[in-house]
Amino acid sequence: MTHNNTLFGNPGSVRCDACRTLLMTICCAITLAACDSGDQSREVGSSPTLAAPFASESAVNFSKVIGWPENMTPTAPEGFEVERFADNLISPRWAYVLPNGDVLIAESSTLPDRDMSKESAQGLRQAGSIQKNANRITLLRDDDGDGTPDLRRVFLRGLDQPFGMLLVGDDFYVANTSALMRFDYQTGQTRIESAGEKILDLPAGGYNNHWTRNVIASRDGQKLYVSVGSATNVDEEGIDIKDGRRATILEINPDGSGLQVLADGLRNPNGMAWAPGTTSLWTVVNERDELGDELVPDYLTDAHRNAFYGWPYAYFGSHEDPRHEGERPDLVRKSTEPDYALGAHTASLGLQFYTGRSFPKTYWGDALISQHGSWNRAEMVGYKVISVPFEDGRPAGAVKDFLTGFVADRGKGEVYGRPVGLAVMNDGSVLVTDDAAGVVWRVAADENISAAERTVVGLQSPESAVQMADGEIYVSEIGAFGKPGDGGIALVTPDGQREDYADGLDDPKGLAQWGEWLYVADTQGVWRIDRFKRPVLLAGAKEFPEKFRLLNDLVVAEDGTLYVSDMGNRARGEGAVYAIDQTGVVKQVFAAGAQSSLKNPNGLLLENGGALLATDFYSGELHRINLASGATTRIAEGLGSADGIVKTAAGEIYVSNFKDGEIFRIAPGGDVQPLRTAERFDNAADIALSHDANTIIVPDMNAGELAFLPAE
Repeated sequence: MTHNNTLFGNPGSVRCDACRTLLMTICCAITLAACDSGDQSREVGSSPTLAAPFASESAVNFSKVIGWPENMTPTAPEGFEVERFADNLISPRWAYVLPNGDVLIAESSTLPDRDMSKESAQGLRQAGSIQKNANRITLLRDDDGDGTPDLRRVFLRGLDQPFGMLLVGDDFYVANTSALMRFDYQTGQTRIESAGEKILDLPAGGYNNHWTRNVIASRDGQKLYVSVGSATNVDEEGIDIKDGRRATILEINPDGSGLQVLADGLRNPNGMAWAPGTTSLWTVVNERDELGDELVPDYLTDAHRNAFYGWPYAYFGSHEDPRHEGERPDLVRKSTEPDYALGAHTASLGLQFYTGRSFPKTYWGDALISQHGSWNRAEMVGYKVISVPFEDGRPAGAVKDFLTGFVADRGKGEVYGRPVGLAVMNDGSVLVTDDAAGVVWRVAADENISAAERTVVGLQSPESAVQMADGEIYVSEIGAFGKPGDGGIALVTPDGQREDYADGLDDPKGLAQWGEWLYVADTQGVWRIDRFKRPVLLAGAKEFPEKFRLLNDLVVAEDGTLYVSDMGNRARGEGAVYAIDQTGVVKQVFAAGAQSSLKNPNGLLLENGGALLATDFYSGELHRINLASGATTRIAEGLGSADGIVKTAAGEIYVSNFKDGEIFRIAPGGDVQPLRTAERFDNAADIALSHDANTIIVPDMNAGELAFLPAE
């Protein structure tokens, strides 16, 4: 692996040439004091116009953090509300949302280097980069969903500049600057007392703020990816070249073994996220200093396996860095051009694709990027959160401001705070950590945003839905009832667009996913659809021990066993539930009879492997079926034309009333609580859950729409 780095080497080791620019910088700042934020449009986008090296002098221009006045917040676009989620934190650098909704905040900051000059240390302090180092993770829990934490507790202490956090199963990972740590975790736990296990040593510290280490898991949890920044600016000192882990994204197994470099030549990668609907890992990278005011732009890029992104020999493709002229022409030629420029010296750090559904569709699937703000440009840039539109897994359009107002007085270089970490909450709101001000901001869509702005339209009688880990949603479309061949499966992309996926079905209803296959219940039986969109009849009428009348819902167990409901006949009942294995063998696990009031089973929910919850479409009851005996127990009634059933990450059960469009919450004792959705939906068909089990997906058959409700 190849590397190299410097400039200030460290804002602590500000060299004489940088010092000579300081007076000039101050003069520039005075001249520009009356100016606006400047036009960075040439430096931003898929095809930036790059200035020549040294076309302008490099600057040292630290901002001064003055804190937020009471009752003042950053500014979001019209239709959004911003509020303090938490404050009085010590440098809240990063945020992570656990599946149960608990929010974890890593509190850590830059440490003064022993070689750092007094001027640089003072500049970093006034900019909020150097603070008391809490070295801890704080847990925030909002029990009642009102946007304000009801519980605040130190979750983990005694860490070493913690940054990235990750939960995989029952393993909780913390990326310290010097090591990746693993701790045991149980859902709902509010404090970790164990010492944890170090599973990977990492090179500690780094140039300026390059001490941050992030961590993310592959979608299947089989690999972890760790970002490591450089120790220098452009390695003129020859330090980084000695450690192949620097300026890279590393790939390891969950136990720390199997270390490989995914991609290198990434000067300081911070935020990492999977683009919805793809298998592409994206990252935002801080680029080098001292080539001038307009060089080099930070960037957002798809981190391709085995790709080299140029640092320190080249930048933004094959533009050779003059400080390494002629040293490695082979690596200059090899350098991969990043996908999207974000502007020079913006300090782009946080990255989060918007995977919620409470924002208007114009934000679905877009990349949100926090820009911590410049310290080394004559005119302040960054200090905001931006949104990069994505389509088909790629940047597709001009950047938009999403959260601004951090700059208090540009002429004086004063800022209220500086945005860093980003996280999407289970309710679809977005958290933004402000390390300099000690605040975590929550950005939520205004309640007055119309449902239409959060609804997928243009579907053909949608019945059922299933969301994949990558954010894509498959929807069964019945078309015209009873018309052979006009039904199919539609794909809803992460940005809310409908596409054809599979056709030629009759009246497809229940959907389920297992492995790489999609399953659908139809008039002819249960179909399996592979990744090439080829339907194969897994179990047709001949395979069923009894003649089915109306196959409806589908659920799948971990071992691939499918359970399908046959709603039977309204007058005579005659409903049933069948189990189907992956070879197409069918057996009956429940048949309606005199011993049970469950006559017309519809929606199904697998419960603890040994039981099924089943709705009865005509009686409006909810039953539990013992899979071993076939015996049933009624647990709720009064559900109208009971259709779909889901159970959220918090353990709440919801049932849809197809005809009236109502959705009910089922309390533990069986009490039925309507959500008052009847006025919104024409029909509430087979409701489903988002992949994270925190959003209810509602197919509205009559309206031809797919709507999304935060699970309460």
